[in-house]
Amino acid sequence: MSKISKIFKNPKLKTAKSDIYLDGKFACSILDEIVYKCGLYEGREVDEKALNEVLIENEKTVCFNKALNYISKKICSKFELVKNLKDKGFSQNAIENAANKLIDYNYINDSEYVNSYISFNHNKGKLKIKYELKKKGVSDDLISGALLKLENQDVLCLVAAKKYIEKKPDYKKQSLYQYLITKGFEYDVVAAALNKIRSLELDE
Repeated sequence: MSKISKIFKNPKLKTAKSDIYLDGKFACSILDEIVYKCGLYEGREVDEKALNEVLIENEKTVCFNKALNYISKKICSKFELVKNLKDKGFSQNAIENAANKLIDYNYINDSEYVNSYISFNHNKGKLKIKYELKKKGVSDDLISGALLKLENQDVLCLVAAKKYIEKKPDYKKQSLYQYLITKGFEYDVVAAALNKIRSLELDE
């Protein structure tokens, strides 16, 4: 059993936290809110189990605050949030706690994320949207539902083809085909666009 010999709050730190000393030796730095929440005070005796519980609670709070900061800067999927927190070195337990809280608060919602993504990327081909959403860890069911909402792929592909031709009037059919494929349009959509372009050129 150890005794908390000192709780030092460093006023120079931007984050509100205190250094905890046990039996005269530095033990750890804890957020002030955790100091209050866990009832830490100078003279209190704590065993290893109690200290470990404090450290776990502290990590959960730090992780949650980092998660809030991350989602305040960008709309993201749960997968992206979890990856960001893993990269910062948080434990699986702390990450799951933060992610679940944000889902409960509806701050993280993959369904709404997909709708937002579609609204900003509606001019892309289905295959590219599918690929990008899978990279962001969105479930196959949500992706399938999102693709059903995409309309006018034929029109979008034709517009993309015309813009390409305006920039490269001496284009080759193969290069145009490759360009439209890289935009994520499906083969039959690309084929229809190329046929339409050919028809328009013959009519000129």
